[in-house]
Amino acid sequence: MSLHRLTSITVGVPNVEETAAYYADFGLRPTGTSPDGAVRFATRDGGEQLEIVPASRRKLVRIGIGIEDADDLIACLNWALHHEREITPDDLEMWRMTRAGHDTIG
Repeated sequence: MSLHRLTSITVGVPNVEETAAYYADFGLRPTGTSPDGAVRFATRDGGEQLEIVPASRRKLVRIGIGIEDADDLIACLNWALHHEREITPDDLEMWRMTRAGHDTIG
């Protein structure tokens, strides 16, 4: 299975404002805040890739990994299903849009 790039990371934290300030000090550029309190960040070269969301404890909520072809997608889906992660229609649509070169974040 060939994984080619990390496309996005969503991290849940108890204190979104404090964590967002840390990443802003680190040099990431805030790009927006959602009504539920999530904050999105972009890098200079990679665009919007990090989202900080409210959670009761610090945890990885979501990770996006870029792949190149259908065989890689099938391998990723099989791995996810084996590890009891439900694949949603939104997951597949995000993959389709990314393959087509559309911006799917925001």
